[in-house]
Amino acid sequence: MLPCQGLGNTETEAIEKLSQSLQTRLETAKIVTLEIEAPKVENPWLKIAGKYKDDPQFDEMLEYIQEYRRELDAGNEAR
Repeated sequence: MLPCQGLGNTETEAIEKLSQSLQTRLETAKIVTLEIEAPKVENPWLKIAGKYKDDPQFDEMLEYIQEYRRELDAGNEAR
């Protein structure tokens, strides 16, 4: 798509020329639908999903994270 611009001695004139340019472009424009297949990329998070499910300290770590977030939320609410 080519750049579109309006030049004029005043802002109003430049906007008017830009409007005319866009109208001309739209008169000949054609809207089409393209189907594009997304590249098949492996989700990098799947490699470590479930890594800590059997870790005996996992629940303790989650509780630590939750408590830390509660502290952060409390600090943000106090502001």
